[in-house]
Amino acid sequence: MRLFNPMLWKSGHLEEQFKEVPKGLQDAAVMFEGLSRAYGIEPVVTRVYDPVGCIAVGDKLVCESGVHPLKRAIDFRDSHGGKRLYTDEQVHELLDRMNDLYRRSDGKKTLLHHQFAGGEPHFHLQWPADERVLKLG
Repeated sequence: MRLFNPMLWKSGHLEEQFKEVPKGLQDAAVMFEGLSRAYGIEPVVTRVYDPVGCIAVGDKLVCESGVHPLKRAIDFRDSHGGKRLYTDEQVHELLDRMNDLYRRSDGKKTLLHHQFAGGEPHFHLQWPADERVLKLG
């Protein structure tokens, strides 16, 4: 049972999708939520495994990596109405803390902060297919 405010969802169906991702990813999402709330920010889950397909960017077609449809990623909002929710310093602190807590030996980061095809910046929390690559800190 959670003793603090419930996680916020961009759409109600995301909460159901969240229940289908690996337990470790759920735990990492709760950790991200707690760290965000320590900054006074209520993080909002914007995507679990809804498909986005490919998006045309100029003369290129940009497609997702596939980690969301595999139920191994969760996105959190970092902007709303064109305004950033987190400062650059908070972004760096969150990246450092989460990637230290959930270190991966496969060279990939557990938490990224990026934009997809020119969209809004967001946090992308991704979980490895093989949890043996994790070195929990």
